[in-house]
Amino acid sequence: MKENNQIKQNTKINLKNTTIEVNRLLKSLVNTENVLTNIYLELGRIEKKASTSMGQSSKSVELLKKSTEKATHSIHNLGKNISLNGIYNSAKKITTQTAFWMEEGFAFQKQLSLFDVVFHNVEKNGVQTFSKVGKEATQFQNKMHDAFGTNKADTLSIQSMYQSLATSSGMEEGYAKVMSETTIKLVYDLSSFFHAEEKEVKEALKEGIYNGDTNSLLSYGIDISNTSLTPILNTLGIKQTTEELSEGERQIVRYLATLNQAQFAMGNLARTIESPSNQLKILSNQLTATKMAVSNLFIGAFSNILPYINGILMVIKEVSLCLG
Repeated sequence: MKENNQIKQNTKINLKNTTIEVNRLLKSLVNTENVLTNIYLELGRIEKKASTSMGQSSKSVELLKKSTEKATHSIHNLGKNISLNGIYNSAKKITTQTAFWMEEGFAFQKQLSLFDVVFHNVEKNGVQTFSKVGKEATQFQNKMHDAFGTNKADTLSIQSMYQSLATSSGMEEGYAKVMSETTIKLVYDLSSFFHAEEKEVKEALKEGIYNGDTNSLLSYGIDISNTSLTPILNTLGIKQTTEELSEGERQIVRYLATLNQAQFAMGNLARTIESPSNQLKILSNQLTATKMAVSNLFIGAFSNILPYINGILMVIKEVSLCLG
């Protein structure tokens, strides 16, 4: 509540002197471009690593294939007594199962990487360095996971998206962080109250608060049309209409309107945490977290031997074709 009151007070001071100027619009565009550029650079770095790894894998496979060419004749003779098809199927089953478990680890690393880009957390010489808002956001993520057993990959994704949308419109990072954290809590409270999927509520809040779609939140009993926003402006002593506000300022007003109308659902997840439906969600999230933890143990080692596994499977396939 203290943080929300601070937002209201600063909104009141800032919006009283609001004028729509070209420089402010340009600032918003620059912020948007910077966020997107950072994301593209990070994705490019990941893609570059993947390409390098694939290149190394191809070299390993070629060496492996060459080293087995001399043994092809012997394998042909042994193939009459050994079921290569059985070996192939067993290797495929083991690899597929391992890859399935590792998917959660890769998904988490992807969302964590995006989160670090948005919150300006950087890694230098193997040491993770957090920005002020990044450190606070990371602490919030840990608290959410510990208190409610949430899927961390999901909450990282949600907060990254909300933070990026707010700062791209010119909002100060600290206020954007407060909004993103409160909105994440609201995602889970509304989901719990209406027995809805988190991803549906997440999209509804995104479209409503951050994009201004007046219809997206109506199914959750929340009206963010000008009719509901005007009283908030009057309470804050703001003379401008919503059309005269900047996009960042409109987001704050829509956020305040949403909080006022969603009080019936606030804290619902905590109150009903022991309900069967919430316990099933927690169980599912814990299973996901377990797979994530296990997969992280093997990602490094598995990445090193993956080229050889692929090479062996390719050789077995070619030999099988020759025997056929």
